[in-house]
Amino acid sequence: MYTHAGTDATDVFAIFHPAHAFQLLKQFYIGEVISIKSSSSESEYDSGVKRYQKEHQEFVAAYRQLRATVRSLGLYKTSLQYYIWKTTSTLAIWFLSVAVCYLSSGMSGYTLSAAIMGLFYQQSGWLSHDVLHHQVVKHSSVRYYLGTIVGNVWQGFSVQWWKTKHNTHHAVPNLHSIHQEGFSGDPDIDTMPLIAWSIDMARKAHASSLGAFLVQYQAFFYFPLILFARVSWLLQSLLYVFRGFSFGFYDPSPFPWAEKSGLLAHYAWNFAVMYHCGMTIWQSIAWFFLSQATCGILLALVFSIGHNGMAVYERSTQPKFWELQVTTTRNITSSLWCDWFTGGLNYQVDHHLFPTIPRHNLKKLNHLVKSFCLEYEVPYHETSFYNGIREVISHLSKISLEFVSEFPAM
Repeated sequence: MYTHAGTDATDVFAIFHPAHAFQLLKQFYIGEVISIKSSSSESEYDSGVKRYQKEHQEFVAAYRQLRATVRSLGLYKTSLQYYIWKTTSTLAIWFLSVAVCYLSSGMSGYTLSAAIMGLFYQQSGWLSHDVLHHQVVKHSSVRYYLGTIVGNVWQGFSVQWWKTKHNTHHAVPNLHSIHQEGFSGDPDIDTMPLIAWSIDMARKAHASSLGAFLVQYQAFFYFPLILFARVSWLLQSLLYVFRGFSFGFYDPSPFPWAEKSGLLAHYAWNFAVMYHCGMTIWQSIAWFFLSQATCGILLALVFSIGHNGMAVYERSTQPKFWELQVTTTRNITSSLWCDWFTGGLNYQVDHHLFPTIPRHNLKKLNHLVKSFCLEYEVPYHETSFYNGIREVISHLSKISLEFVSEFPAM
């Protein structure tokens, strides 16, 4: 909620919380905003503001009606059969990786096993994402412990670390942080000094020769860097859970011992696999890091296509909620393979507008959102997986060229 302090957070609150959560708001009641009547003499500026406010009110009313329609169609309802299938099919990938590893006696087999394990981590990521977005179960304690199993034990990510980071991203996608004011923007684009997603971010690299070098050639470094994305997230989870350290503001974990036990269990089963498969220490290290690198690129590519290369805003230019979500987000054209590989996040626009709708209903939701955006002339972008990658790389190159033109001496 801090990301929307001082603004109308009605719709932001509604998309993240179930209906009963509104009852909890009563304890935070301070007062009501009153409207001030304007004088009889109205300037052209005042008239324009009023016209904009009227149009915005009509748009918000239509959006809320769409939300009611979505609910009446039953798109918020979860199919337990679907998630039982997703859980068992994801575990099957783990068993396949372990079987390949156990039956292998050389590095070629271990490499294949590591790649399959990386895919298991990626698919576990999508499953924990659904669980923690209230898509699978509604009871908070059950959801947290289920998230701990899939998140901490299966893939080695702290549930609370991920929730704080991801919920902030959802609230203000592609919005710059203002560290001097203590304003938390989108942590997913806080990637300096390695990658600049806007020219404003790139300018911060001017003072450092290393930073300037990285920004200048960031399109070339992009793929090597995302190979290490998962390793970075693993380290951040360990620091948060065991040291209480985080980059930015993170809520304390309500179940710290469950988090610690879950992460320890994750590394315990990793070491058990390596030991029982008879790997040497160097083969074990290679297997472990190959699985991390595989997952890093499989996860980061989907995240990146979803938002990178789209609009990036300063807090002063932040648009209204709906426009912020749509203009900072890119959909990937649907196919059976794409829906599975991306965990439904190829419907990124739809997911950002209705994050608690289960993955299996996003295709139906997509038709409604597209029609709504067309009717109200809201920019809506969809492309293929391949073209999405091209757009991201092209955007990075564009930022580099702008940076070099501003600071040619670099």
